[in-house]
Amino acid sequence: LVREPDAPEGYAHADERVGGLSALATLEITSTPLCTLPAALLGGLPQLRELRLPRNALLALPPALFATADSLQVLDLSHNQLRTLPPSLVRLPRLEVLHAASNELCSLPELGCLAGLKTLNLTANRLAALPEGLPTTLSVLHAADNQLTALPASLGLCAVLSELDISQNALAALPPEIADCAKLKTLKCVSTATVC
Repeated sequence: LVREPDAPEGYAHADERVGGLSALATLEITSTPLCTLPAALLGGLPQLRELRLPRNALLALPPALFATADSLQVLDLSHNQLRTLPPSLVRLPRLEVLHAASNELCSLPELGCLAGLKTLNLTANRLAALPEGLPTTLSVLHAADNQLTALPASLGLCAVLSELDISQNALAALPPEIADCAKLKTLKCVSTATVC
């Protein structure tokens, strides 16, 4: 981390020199005052499989951050202060796990083109809706403690979905397409307006 001498108290950003560690497979920066990342950080990390940035103070991510992160499989952005996710997120062809819980997300990019995504954790945000196009490869979807009033019909296309947590939302009803989720083993809808 780098703290600029004239920056506000507690402000820090990731050191760009990390981007030169070409053999790095896992980068974890946790429980720091990290507020921002350099846009080119991942460009020099062709082997990076896991990027774990939980419990920091991230406010936003550079729009093109993930433009060259083709090998990324696990992305943990949980417990930050993010309001949006960058559009370049959808350019991660190998992404399998996305943790974005406990942020301030109000909207999401279309995630349907993340063809390998298996786990999506969006718990404890400010989401009023999920994208209509969800990845059909999802097996775990956690969206508890948001402001959801409906679930997208495309949820029924998630043929391998085995775990769905939609607790603590304002859902009036489950979509009829949920019946198409034949592999669903766990459905949590605690403290919701709907009866599961």
